[in-house]
Amino acid sequence: MAGSRAAMLAMWATARVASGISWRLARPPVSRLWFTPQRPKSSPRTVARHQEWLARASEFGVVAGGTTLSGFSAGTGPTVLLVHGWSDRAASLGAFVEPLVQRGFRVVGLDLPGHGDSPGGRTNAFEMAATLRDIDREMGGVDAVVAHSIGAFAAVLELANSWSPRAACLISPLVRVDHAVDRFAQQLRLGPRAVKALRSDLERKFGTDVWDKLSADLSAVRVEVPALIVHDQGDSETMWSDSALLAQAWPGARFVTTQGLGHYRIVRDDGVVTQIADFISKATLTPQPS
Repeated sequence: MAGSRAAMLAMWATARVASGISWRLARPPVSRLWFTPQRPKSSPRTVARHQEWLARASEFGVVAGGTTLSGFSAGTGPTVLLVHGWSDRAASLGAFVEPLVQRGFRVVGLDLPGHGDSPGGRTNAFEMAATLRDIDREMGGVDAVVAHSIGAFAAVLELANSWSPRAACLISPLVRVDHAVDRFAQQLRLGPRAVKALRSDLERKFGTDVWDKLSADLSAVRVEVPALIVHDQGDSETMWSDSALLAQAWPGARFVTTQGLGHYRIVRDDGVVTQIADFISKATLTPQPS
């Protein structure tokens, strides 16, 4: 759940202090950073891209996750929900809006609590999953979901908890939080004591079985929703090999590997967008057997 470069540097400094003084003193700020998404400013180029994608969308809000979420809506028809990743916003998935609208869908994107223009501070995957449940209820049901990174992870948690859209498309999903902790520690140069303390905090908050609870591949065996999983083999944020495990565990899931798109460009690649839009059209608009 690493955020902006500033947060990474702050965490690195905290770890250095911890190694020289006492991790007991440094633990509270590290825990806050782990659970707090960052709100980095978007570059002018990114803002322009988002505006272009959402030119025909209208502002849209939903009361979910204990607050009013900000977002957008475009088109009419079966509803496709866009779920962004950590320290991100729904507009980052805006490349899907026009292709899905042209195929006869209503597309809704919402900034989850603590992200984008929605209020909130600290959060976690369980709360994000519960927010998806609230959104589904408030909107009268969602027909398909397109989710990225930890947003995809939260979607799997809720899909395993009886959420049942007719299609789920996961892009660069986080699959195992255990591996995310290792990645977090590596990026921020945390020492062994810092990592151990962070793991202990997670177990204290969510139970000693938290690592099983937060393994999407273990949850996926209970999901019957048709799925398309897309992951770039060179992704430096989430692990392609974990997505392969997820696809193996998910009954009937289709797994697509890309090259050279990384963790972020993949969500706006024309080929990926088309594959996902076509998958949703086939799964959602094709009449289901009675």
